[in-house]
Amino acid sequence: MSVTSPKISLVLLAFNQESLVRESIDSILSQDYENLEILLSDDCSTDKTYELMSEAYNSYSGPHRLLLNRNDCNMGIGPHVHYAGSLTSGDYIVMAAGDDISLPGRVSHSVDVLRREGELGCVIGRYHPFTDTFNDAGDWQPKHSKDGYVLRGGSEDWFELFSRGKLVGTPGAVAMWNRKLFSLFGPIPEGVIAEDVVLANRCLIAGLGAGFTVNKFVLYRQHAKNICAGVSRSDFEGQVFFTRALAMSDLRSFRKKYPDQHTPGYWKKIEMMIEGALYRSIIQIRKPYIGWFKSRLLFLLGLRPLRCFISD
Repeated sequence: MSVTSPKISLVLLAFNQESLVRESIDSILSQDYENLEILLSDDCSTDKTYELMSEAYNSYSGPHRLLLNRNDCNMGIGPHVHYAGSLTSGDYIVMAAGDDISLPGRVSHSVDVLRREGELGCVIGRYHPFTDTFNDAGDWQPKHSKDGYVLRGGSEDWFELFSRGKLVGTPGAVAMWNRKLFSLFGPIPEGVIAEDVVLANRCLIAGLGAGFTVNKFVLYRQHAKNICAGVSRSDFEGQVFFTRALAMSDLRSFRKKYPDQHTPGYWKKIEMMIEGALYRSIIQIRKPYIGWFKSRLLFLLGLRPLRCFISD
């Protein structure tokens, strides 16, 4: 892999987004990075989404290599992400949603972080939510992004943050992922809608870091058909629990295949960190039944031994 100009795959994932997908396609075709392949991937839409993708594919004459895919059946977010990634060949993979708008420098600014920091598990930029018409209100997220902010996979950064009750935000809408997060682990299973949480945990497990930049990557469209729109709090917490349980499965599988990747003590810390996240999810799910005060108390009691272990 070239550090100065790695091959990047940009995947546009779409499902029943005929009124929005053309603008999203135009935005990714306008990327200013040269060593780029682009995959337009439709998850068996029942509207004209795939037809619009096909039109864009057939009429494109720009500098990027263009690929087109339509799934035979609707896979859902997790499996679609994994399958689409398998159809590409880049060293890193950028996943773009069919209703968002990627700014022209999204890929090139991500690569700039790699040039500065070396290999990473992921690179995260900033996004700005909007509804009908974009208006820059200065609400660029995540707020903790800053140039030079890197969580190294082999450092104590992940654990120190978690011991203070914080989890690192790696929003998939603005992420570029190392291909190793796909090739070293199994497929992302059906039912996963937060693929960014799965891949972020894999960064930790594999010993790869996360790099952040203040550069603006994506205009994030909020509308009634967003994947989480209308999802109840209880269903959302259930999804979080499922995703964090998957992290434990990924950990055990990876440790079995690559036992020498970390020291025994480091493996134990990762395991306790994932267990702590699962514990937090259980408390959140039960919160409506046990109340805010008891939930907070149980959370603090459960986190205390984790803090002690991580600080050793």
